[in-house]
Amino acid sequence: MPVTTYNKGSKHHIMHWVVPNLLPSGNLTIASGEPNVGKSRFWTQAGWMLSVGETIFWPKIDPIKVLLCSERRACEVHEQMRFLGIPFDVANPNFRLLTIGDMGKAEAAEMNRDPLATLQATFKDFKPDVGLMDTLGHFLVTTEMRGAHNVNDYGSTLLRIRTFNQWCHQWDLALVGVHHMRKQTVNDASLRIQDRTLGSQAIVGGSGQIWSMESLTDENLKTDVRYIKLSLSIHYRPWREPIYLKTGIDLPFEVTTQQEALEANLDPSDGLVTAPLQGKVVEALPNGGTPIKKYDLVTAVSKAVGCDPHNVYKAIKSLAKKGKLTEIDDPETGQQFVRIVVKQ
Repeated sequence: MPVTTYNKGSKHHIMHWVVPNLLPSGNLTIASGEPNVGKSRFWTQAGWMLSVGETIFWPKIDPIKVLLCSERRACEVHEQMRFLGIPFDVANPNFRLLTIGDMGKAEAAEMNRDPLATLQATFKDFKPDVGLMDTLGHFLVTTEMRGAHNVNDYGSTLLRIRTFNQWCHQWDLALVGVHHMRKQTVNDASLRIQDRTLGSQAIVGGSGQIWSMESLTDENLKTDVRYIKLSLSIHYRPWREPIYLKTGIDLPFEVTTQQEALEANLDPSDGLVTAPLQGKVVEALPNGGTPIKKYDLVTAVSKAVGCDPHNVYKAIKSLAKKGKLTEIDDPETGQQFVRIVVKQ
């Protein structure tokens, strides 16, 4: 169905926001990403900040009540919060933590028998504005289902997703389910691509919004800084521009500029000014500081790498700022040349 046709019946839909244009209330949001990309860290930090009247994206909002439901033990979550600089030991009436890992045998048995019953009781008692489920699969699968189904068998959990949606509408709740992509359990490349682009919305169904988180830092790059590209899509709205986040080993996430994110080791085919692309420019320059026409250099590199020539021009500009090469203008001909300064 064409998007224009689909949107005809939804143009009067009004979204209400916990965080303007990012986190809708009365809707289920699925945050999807591969393992170790930073999903749990991001949402733990975001949840705490919302509870004290701040967000990663805007300095101040009205404090709201946040319930973080985690499959981990409390000490593990606290350790993560310590790395993020969150004062978890300070009393905060707007933040509550529910951890499955700390449950006794009776509580764990009840949770496994029917996760939704335990969650519903907690939600009714605390009455949060935002509920975070990390990870989503642990709050969908019962004891019986664990024996017969894989946690990624979404057909068996669709009704539970619908229950989450009912809670969102009934309690005007912003519910976030952190979802692991199926990269480790399914070898079908098409499914991994679908997870990355759709956040499993097409399979799970019924979510009001999807987030797709990807790490932009090369695993082989020795660095203590990680770049995260966070893209989101909302029903009735087109794909939004990516948000770039930067974090260190023990630093919280910070919104970073696109240019800073582009300095990470990305694939030049992504159409971005990347460290590898800058390396290709340096490699293409002649030894001995011999000048080369900028146009010829750009043409050669863009064809070799398979990217837009405009990105090569931007890579040259970035290298010039770093002092790795020099740009020369011939006043007589008006032609532009590039000469290497330091051979890498």
